[in-house]
Amino acid sequence: QLQEEKQQEDAYWSNQREIGVKDKKNKSSVPYDALTLQYAPGLDGERLRLHDDKIRYRAALRSRNLQTKGESRCGYDILNGRDKPDLRLPEEPQPQRELAEHIAKV
Repeated sequence: QLQEEKQQEDAYWSNQREIGVKDKKNKSSVPYDALTLQYAPGLDGERLRLHDDKIRYRAALRSRNLQTKGESRCGYDILNGRDKPDLRLPEEPQPQRELAEHIAKV
């Protein structure tokens, strides 16, 4: 009886390995490699890169808007008299490589 259970268990795991269901547990859910800090190659990696670039762009835009509209509108710091640094916006992110081709096709 123990021998039969062992054979059934071995058959079950052999079947699971053939199907490939159990090996998906270690697959990352995001197209980004946390060890190398690189985006995954391919369309999903490009989508994530564009999304992250848009987040950084919107943060820079908010910073500039707060500086120009939130404080006094004079060109210097009213507390210490120094000139305010001019916050420059980075270029607005655009899809590149595979993602641009994919969007053009759709």
